[in-house]
Amino acid sequence: MPSVLPSDLARRDDYGVLTPRRLVRWIGALVLASAAIATLLGFVGAQRGIGFKHFDWSLAAVVGTAIGTVLLAGFTGALAWTTSGDVRATIRLADTTQEEQRARDRPTVAVRMVDVGHFMLDPAARSTVPVLYLWMQNVGNGPAIDLHLHALHRGVVAPVEEVVAVVAPGEVITDRSISLAGLDEPQGGFALEDMNVSGETSDRTGRGSHPIIVLREAGLPDQQRAARDAAAQKAWLRFSAGLHESPQGKQVGYGATVYNNGPREAQDVRVQLVDATGHDYAEPFVVGNIQANNQEPVRVVLPFPHDTMSVRLTWLDGRGLQSQPELDAYPALPARS
Repeated sequence: MPSVLPSDLARRDDYGVLTPRRLVRWIGALVLASAAIATLLGFVGAQRGIGFKHFDWSLAAVVGTAIGTVLLAGFTGALAWTTSGDVRATIRLADTTQEEQRARDRPTVAVRMVDVGHFMLDPAARSTVPVLYLWMQNVGNGPAIDLHLHALHRGVVAPVEEVVAVVAPGEVITDRSISLAGLDEPQGGFALEDMNVSGETSDRTGRGSHPIIVLREAGLPDQQRAARDAAAQKAWLRFSAGLHESPQGKQVGYGATVYNNGPREAQDVRVQLVDATGHDYAEPFVVGNIQANNQEPVRVVLPFPHDTMSVRLTWLDGRGLQSQPELDAYPALPARS
């Protein structure tokens, strides 16, 4: 026997459904109530006293008929309640059917921002325009018609509107781009984390407008974004010791070079010599500032002869004061034999 869930009972109560058990209860209650009241008044209303010999059958019949009529009217009201429940159920069914139809027509366009870059407009003139690359899919049941998309940079809406004619149910678009023309491009280009997108589409009925759903990825993409942000603050220095010159008395010079291969300027770059015991030797050589992806020469002077020397680079970048050792940068240079 199939089980009946409490929610099913609640829905039956809402709609006033009459079951065989309920009919038996109603009819039994009517019969018992009429008989009890008629019997009681038949004894009480007898003119010759109260007892089985003096029972007033006429009074009991009249009262029973009256009570039965009143209860029958109540039962009729119950039937009316049941009928109204049928009407409510019909209305609910019609609403459900209409909602299911709307769901079959409703598109749901999910959009994810992938990257920002530049699109070549004129290869001959090398003319480009900044764009926001999107991935999108219609995960709804109906086609997305006349899809309008707007790119935003830090809350400012791009003046150029992108329109996609139709996106079929289940269709995936992996490389749709939105023009960022008209937005003030910051130095270094647009950052993906500063971008947003909004939009809306119509369904095939032409009566509904449905906003897009912007997907936000978290976890590893957040860590990658944080790593990119941190990397953008770095000056990546590399030290080239160079070849030694001819010794001049008790000194020998080296034509060294410091390279900055990072995206951030290195400020107040200094080269400090470190002896074999780990102690600083003499004063540091001041290189100055080195722009991103640039280099600066520095002439390093060591005693002659000298033991193996290391170097420690120090500089300032977007992360603050930085230090980097270059072990055994200068091998030992003995005196001529």
